[in-house]
Amino acid sequence: MNNIIKELSIDEFTFFKKKAEKQKKETNQILLVLVSILFIFFIATFFMSARENAMKALLVISILYGIAFILINQKNVKIKKDLKNRKKEIITGIIEDKKETRTRNGNAYFFYISKAKINVPITEYIQFKEGNHVEIHRAIYSKIVLKINLIH
Repeated sequence: MNNIIKELSIDEFTFFKKKAEKQKKETNQILLVLVSILFIFFIATFFMSARENAMKALLVISILYGIAFILINQKNVKIKKDLKNRKKEIITGIIEDKKETRTRNGNAYFFYISKAKINVPITEYIQFKEGNHVEIHRAIYSKIVLKINLIH
């Protein structure tokens, strides 16, 4: 397996910019729903029990919100790093194995190249076979695959 670092093309940079905007919108929607749920929980606690319990609930809610914000925002931070860095890695090697894994959010698809586990889109997972010699272009921090070329 060979790794080469190169500059992002204009198309790849534009793709990342759109991806970052989409990711930011999705994150804001999730956080808005989370804040709404936590606010309703706080109000219910405030009116259903003693006021001192409401303050404890507010503290717990604040901690939960902070943890959720950090977890949800991690991907945004990585995409922003990729935009700032403007570099990609090109991984060249032979697909030794392919695996499909079930996750909470659906399925994830992986190529194994020289024992490296690379998450790929379903379209490429279907298109390429074990034994293919490929060149995978992906972002350095977010690990988002930009394209895969078959090498003959």
